[in-house]
Amino acid sequence: MRHLALLVLISASVWAAEPAKEKPVINPPPAAQDWADLAKLPDWSGVWNPKITDQDMQAKTNLPPWNEKAAALVRHQLAEERAGRPPPLFVNCLPEAMPAWMLVTHNAMEILFTPGRVTLLGESDGNRLRRIYTDGRLHPDDPDPTFHGHSIGHWEGGTLVVDTVGVVPQAYIAISEAAGVPNNGDMRITERIHLASKDVLHVELEITAPKVLTKPWKTTRICAGHGRGRQCDLCPGQARRRRQPRSPGMNGLPMKKRLGFVALLAFAAAYPVAAHHSTTMFDHAKVVSIAGTVKEVHWTNPHVAIFVRGTLAAGGEPALWLMEMTSPGNLVRAGGWTRTAVKPGDKVTVDFAPLRDGKKGGALKKITLLETGKVYTADIRAQERANLEEESPAKPASK
Repeated sequence: MRHLALLVLISASVWAAEPAKEKPVINPPPAAQDWADLAKLPDWSGVWNPKITDQDMQAKTNLPPWNEKAAALVRHQLAEERAGRPPPLFVNCLPEAMPAWMLVTHNAMEILFTPGRVTLLGESDGNRLRRIYTDGRLHPDDPDPTFHGHSIGHWEGGTLVVDTVGVVPQAYIAISEAAGVPNNGDMRITERIHLASKDVLHVELEITAPKVLTKPWKTTRICAGHGRGRQCDLCPGQARRRRQPRSPGMNGLPMKKRLGFVALLAFAAAYPVAAHHSTTMFDHAKVVSIAGTVKEVHWTNPHVAIFVRGTLAAGGEPALWLMEMTSPGNLVRAGGWTRTAVKPGDKVTVDFAPLRDGKKGGALKKITLLETGKVYTADIRAQERANLEEESPAKPASK
């Protein structure tokens, strides 16, 4: 018994003599020197909009080097789009993911600089968030696959060089909202991000995806700066689906209004919610006009929507139409909109690109308030600054 007590005493003395092991600090709080070092780096903080016209051009002139199976799928997707049956790649409020976010998004992103990290916040759908670690850490040995992967970066002069791995195999390498192929795993993305001029940001991408590409694909995307004073309008959590218009409820409403409300619900429930997040669902080669009265306005991400009860300019019976637009942030920047610019009860005329499937809805191009003559547009390409349009289109990154 005495021997056992002595052994316990010796063991306790040895354990007490060993220094306590502290858990490593994964993200240590920044010190004053960290902020001072950050001030020496290029500052692109603020809101940036993609140059959509250049995206459209690159989809025709700089295609990825698909393997035979992927190329066949893309040819089929493009043929379906021409036939008016575009395959909706990005639906159900899921993120566009990497690299499609950088390649085909129509919405703004905000760039934030903090010690050891560059953060990209995407406008519109929820969960568009990228963390690029610049504190010297390496990739995990076996990263958990995510929509945007694990990104680490370092600076080469005024260029941020970013390496991304660990993207889910289902994430698309997309050339448009209607054409793209899942990367199928083992993808690696290298980005070189730098200012081409004061308000023009270039993102040069090199995408290696051995299961769908025959060689690495290099392409460049252009963004226009809108300064630090602009707000990037994020969707908190998953985007709200509009199966029914928002309403204060039917309590106290006269029976006639209740019946109208029920009709509105029936229309909204029949609307193809799953296709909300692809502009390919609309026939942009056509413009249709209606005149009528605004019934509901949904100032929400990822798409603003207006319900209008109206009649086609070409004639016909009055009907309820659902007009889709881009995000609130895009409308504020590009069209001069506000949340109360168009209100229920306003008499309006609307020009829109109709749905390809013939349902009563479309992508709003222009709305005119008949009482005041005020015109609002919803052309997201209008947010591309004039000086961008005067530039030559971006060339593929140097090989």
